Amino acid sequence: MATLEIERTRTGKPAYWVGGGSFTSTFRGRYILTRNGDLAKAIFIRRTGDLASREDQVLVSLKEGYFLVEVDGSLGARGTIEDLRMKIRKIKSINSTLAEVEEVRSEDLPFSTDIIPAGVASSLLVYHNRDGSGFAAA
Repeated sequence: MATLEIERTRTGKPAYWVGGGSFTSTFRGRYILTRNGDLAKAIFIRRTGDLASREDQVLVSLKEGYFLVEVDGSLGARGTIEDLRMKIRKIKSINSTLAEVEEVRSEDLPFSTDIIPAGVASSLLVYHNRDGSGFAAA
């Protein structure tokens, strides 16, 4: 089983950085979905520094059973998503600084929802996105 390096909050709760955005002709991002298919709750949103399309714009809570979704691809002529590549991993267990993850297929998810929530999709399409709030729930 694969592992994922995670963060811990000041109070010791597990967390993970998410975010993303687009460049001239490509996009990339990552976000966490809860067991119900909702975006994970934001713990901290970066507001200063070099934020352009970084994948560490928002720190979100992480629990066993959550899903890490990583997406990337090309942008079409009108800024539409083309050649979408997606990797979905389920958080199986969480240790001190590592989480064990297992790759899953989108059709095996325990909920039926758009795999790319509307807020994430719009943030992915922003050129040099500096606002990570679309990648997490308020």
